[in-house]
Amino acid sequence: MARPKGKKHDLVLLAKELEATRLPPRDGKVAFEAFASHDIIAVLASSVPLSDDLPQIERVRIVRQAIVAAAEKGRITAKSLVAAVGALESSYLKAPRISYVVATSVSIKPGSIDTGRVSVTGSTLAFTRKLPRSFDRSPLSDRMRQNGHDKLPRNYLAARVSVTARSHDQAFALAMDRLDYLRGIWNFYINRRIGFRISSGPRKPVNQIGLGPVHSLHLPDGRLASADRYWYEPDFVAVRPPHNLADLWGRVRREEGHVRNRVRSSEYSSELVSALIRYARALDGATLELCYLKLWSLLEFLTDTGRRSYDQTIKRCLFISSDRAFEEQVLEHLRNRRNELVHSARVNVAVEHHLYQLKHFVENLLLFHLKHRFESRAEAGDFLDHPFRTEDLRDRARDLRKRLTMTSRALAMRLKM
Repeated sequence: MARPKGKKHDLVLLAKELEATRLPPRDGKVAFEAFASHDIIAVLASSVPLSDDLPQIERVRIVRQAIVAAAEKGRITAKSLVAAVGALESSYLKAPRISYVVATSVSIKPGSIDTGRVSVTGSTLAFTRKLPRSFDRSPLSDRMRQNGHDKLPRNYLAARVSVTARSHDQAFALAMDRLDYLRGIWNFYINRRIGFRISSGPRKPVNQIGLGPVHSLHLPDGRLASADRYWYEPDFVAVRPPHNLADLWGRVRREEGHVRNRVRSSEYSSELVSALIRYARALDGATLELCYLKLWSLLEFLTDTGRRSYDQTIKRCLFISSDRAFEEQVLEHLRNRRNELVHSARVNVAVEHHLYQLKHFVENLLLFHLKHRFESRAEAGDFLDHPFRTEDLRDRARDLRKRLTMTSRALAMRLKM
């Protein structure tokens, strides 16, 4: 790790800015101006290249500790900062993995489904009516009460996710990724059955299977891994009553099997897992404008046009459309709504309808990736650039055959010379 991320990050400048915020030592310890140093730490956490295995909060922790370590050795420089970050990252990555269990809940009526245990990427997910008695959260009660999290929904299905991780934060991040991958698949089937929704009253999420409000970390025997720390959903909206999925559950599980088989056999399976996680998280909230922007970002990911123009995003979406002339108009309208949300921050009174229109395209693209075989997401995106009219494809094939013949003849003539 010798260089910052990208050419525009200047570690020399950031090191000088940090050095300028230093204060006289306090009780023999390094000190900095609080607000100024916090700004620089935030920039450094996204500037310094670190392993993808590190959760964001671990990146910030390592950068904070590296600053102190560099300062204790003298003047902070880009070189001393990079060395300290590298040493701390190496130490973290060498730390042994420990078994943990994240305890949470999902908005499914207890008793309406029977999942048993589900294995996902080396983790075991267990769903039960309640958490086992050994998973005692009472030491967290005072802290939860102070934060307004003491009134938890008591009719959600309990969920436990077993993982191995190097730290508490990594354990939580891994567990939620695996739970959200499964929720992504389940909601993908349920949501596709609903193509349109107009609601009155308070807004509600699109996903029927959402997360509970709080998540706690435990050791395998149920003891809390930390007696004063838990995680929570800042935008939690209670589902009352939670969804009864008894009639749908058999079909949901069959769909899960089909999707997971397709993902496992894909050459870019990790990206499909990421897409399904993003799908779940995009449709979890009740702030539908934010859901819309997250879903548009997923549309760019699935068309592999994140750094390209929206014209190409739309063109690639249209390849799998059944009514291209009309759906091109819909996509142009959705692009305009996206731009309005980003640039004018207006409240969109019709955002629910627009969100469901966008959902249709995202779900069709997910199906496209799951059903067809490509070497990479980039290759799938390039395929979507092909002409979709049969006569245009025939013209292109004729042109390619002609070019192949001319190239072969030119090569043969060159060899004779």
